[in-house]
Amino acid sequence: MEDTALAIAERCYRDARSAFDQFQRQGTGPQGTGMDIARLKHMLTGDLEQARNNASNAADTPEKSRLIAQMDRLEGDIRWMIGALYFEGIGRLGSVADDVAPAVSAYNRAYATIPDPEVLFKLAYLHFMLGQKAEALETMRKCADQSEGDQKILALKELQKMEAQEPPEPSEAREARRSAQVRNEKKGCFIATACYESALAPQLSAFRAYRDERLQHCKLGRAFIRVYYAVSPPIANWLTRHPRAAAFVRSRVLEPLRRRLEAEHGDR
Repeated sequence: MEDTALAIAERCYRDARSAFDQFQRQGTGPQGTGMDIARLKHMLTGDLEQARNNASNAADTPEKSRLIAQMDRLEGDIRWMIGALYFEGIGRLGSVADDVAPAVSAYNRAYATIPDPEVLFKLAYLHFMLGQKAEALETMRKCADQSEGDQKILALKELQKMEAQEPPEPSEAREARRSAQVRNEKKGCFIATACYESALAPQLSAFRAYRDERLQHCKLGRAFIRVYYAVSPPIANWLTRHPRAAAFVRSRVLEPLRRRLEAEHGDR
């Protein structure tokens, strides 16, 4: 029974590895990162999870330990790829920290059994993508020390790049900062502030001028302002969490309106 469990675990692992290798050969799909990430997550919850479940029922042997290390390595590779897709396709990482951060533990477990410098190379980049620059530099130095030839040269080059750069700002921090700008702006143009990403954006001047010079001077305008201040903060907060939607509102709604307001102001 135990031998059968280990054999099944190894077969499931090989199926998962084959699916991931095929994904790498094919590259990302034309529909963007969303479908690709879904495919990768399915690998984690499909054959790889089944492999772990069967391995847990097998006897403790050197073969089992090595297979588990290989599974940890594969989990790290898959989660590393998820992080790379989010980073390249969306430009932010905080919203997927739950998907990517476990790769750090998986790689560390794999390295403990199979000390491969390539694991350290990817682990360094995971730390960097997660905003952990000190850990990234330390891990890349360790990778360079343990590597030879071209791998060593590559690790040293990447180490120099990391030393000269700052990690990407996690999306939670960026969204909190932008939301704070929205909340703290006195009598602010909440939605416009969220779309232009700053209460100091010069494009907001046209909207404020229209509010102060036109809306404030009539009963209907003042009623509109009160309603706007009541309903717009949650909309603005939603826009800060969805940069693509904010960009759409900015380009398709706010910019045409701003140009019209500026033209009318210039005619007076």
